[in-house]
Amino acid sequence: MTQQENPQSIQEQTLRILLVVDEPQLLSRLESSFEQHGYDVETAQDGRAALWSIRQKQPDVVICDYLMPYMDGGELLSKVRSHERFRSLPFVMIGAPEEAVFGSAQEGADLFLPKPRDPESLADLLAHVQALIEGGTHEPKVVAEPGLKGDLAHLSLPDLMQVLHQNRRSGRLEVHQGKQRYVFVLREGVLLEVRAYPAGIRGEKALFRALQKEGGDFLFHSESAEELAEIGGDAALAQLEFALMEGIRQRDEYELLLKRLPGRDVLFLRTEKPSSMDLSELAQSSLQVFQKTGEGVSLRFLLDKLEGATDLAVLGSLLTLRDEGYLTAKASEVASSGALEALPVDLELLVDARRRPAPRRQKQPLLLEDFAQALIACDEARVVQVIEAAFHEGASAESIYRKMLGSGIWRILQGAAAHGGTLPPPLPALHGVLRMVMERLWPFFAGRPPIHGMIVLGRPVGESGSSEMLVDFLRAAGFGVIDLGSRVTPSRFLEATLSSGASLLCLMLRTEAGVQMTYYIRQLLDRQGMQKIPILVGGPFLSRFPDQFRFTGADALADDALDVIRKTCQLLDISMEETV
Repeated sequence: MTQQENPQSIQEQTLRILLVVDEPQLLSRLESSFEQHGYDVETAQDGRAALWSIRQKQPDVVICDYLMPYMDGGELLSKVRSHERFRSLPFVMIGAPEEAVFGSAQEGADLFLPKPRDPESLADLLAHVQALIEGGTHEPKVVAEPGLKGDLAHLSLPDLMQVLHQNRRSGRLEVHQGKQRYVFVLREGVLLEVRAYPAGIRGEKALFRALQKEGGDFLFHSESAEELAEIGGDAALAQLEFALMEGIRQRDEYELLLKRLPGRDVLFLRTEKPSSMDLSELAQSSLQVFQKTGEGVSLRFLLDKLEGATDLAVLGSLLTLRDEGYLTAKASEVASSGALEALPVDLELLVDARRRPAPRRQKQPLLLEDFAQALIACDEARVVQVIEAAFHEGASAESIYRKMLGSGIWRILQGAAAHGGTLPPPLPALHGVLRMVMERLWPFFAGRPPIHGMIVLGRPVGESGSSEMLVDFLRAAGFGVIDLGSRVTPSRFLEATLSSGASLLCLMLRTEAGVQMTYYIRQLLDRQGMQKIPILVGGPFLSRFPDQFRFTGADALADDALDVIRKTCQLLDISMEETV
């Protein structure tokens, strides 16, 4: 027996462990623990550094985090296994429970364990690694609790469904989002049916409803394909990838259309209805629900009642009925007030305007100049007066949005440039005025294509904060915005970009981790052939450490909300001056 084959000699050797973890605290804790147990420890904080270390240091075991920037654990493992020299290298993957169940066997890891966050799980990791070393050859296996469960804040529902599909899993997936519960049934990776409780809806409508909200908890119960043989399946769900993409597209459109239905909690039939006109079958069905009820109907009730149509289609029918004068959000409103709805200002403002003398007529160039001056001065009362004067002159809401508001923002951009990048009016004050204007104008254009294109906005995983000001500034400047919010996964950024046809991604960062995630998102887009989609970054962290910008892989850095507009126009080669 050679020395290498002698079991006792294994313990006499100092075994070399390579730890690949991007979390400094966790990496330090693991390094200390393995050194205390007699291992020679090498470390790396991303997949690229780990690949170099494997080639140069030739470790006996690799312990690798599944989700990392630059090159994740799955990609590193694939590269390692592609080399004959390292094909049998023991490789342990660590990650969140939902990652563990799906990652190891398919990608070739010897072991996949939950990330050690406490002394008990750390001791478990040490024991499994020792057993792996002493056992020689190993079948890929996963250490996990019976029944897969996890948090959709870490693994989005579309990602989870794709993983179940790709791994040809059979069973029932339960998703809990607040009071709603969804049950997905899959057989060998094919989605057979979806049901929502207590809404009582099923099929494609239930799937699209589940995709409307992010977050929640999930639990997957494995069953054999034979146990699910009696379930026939739904043809609309069979092409899972297409169904998910369509659901994401409808979710984004639904959120935009919802903004065009103010006071949507309860809707009423008008006491004086317009003369009959040709309505779609769905619009007629919606109208019948109101007629049978005889009182106000909530939007949620109507969405659940019309089971045969998706939420987006039902909402579209309600907007048609509202626009044609059948519905109102106010129980006391009658058909004679329909003229008030046609104007892009709220009812209270119109009533006050009727009590005041009509403003003196001015030519449009003078109104544009007055509006720009009022906007620069953040004079909300004067802005309202100029808008009223423009309506009195016969200007349309679209003209005010495109010409008047665009001209004012262009003047502010010019003024900021003339002042060395500083803005004469304070940003919060300017935001208040823009928000007031957009609250009156935006609902009338939320469903139309934006003037300058669509932007996907969000903060990556690990980042928090509000983008409210930035959203309002961009929309006021003529851009469509899909605001994904905070803690957004890279795959969610990719989904939103694909489904919306966005021209640019805008990421706000607060931490160094956000810089790393931005680079990962850039790599993900490039792998999908989306190299021409620029990424614009900004936020407090990059304001304090501008040198970190070069590690983001982004195309430009913005200082504030106004600079985001300026840099966006530069990246997309847009001239607002030509627009106005």
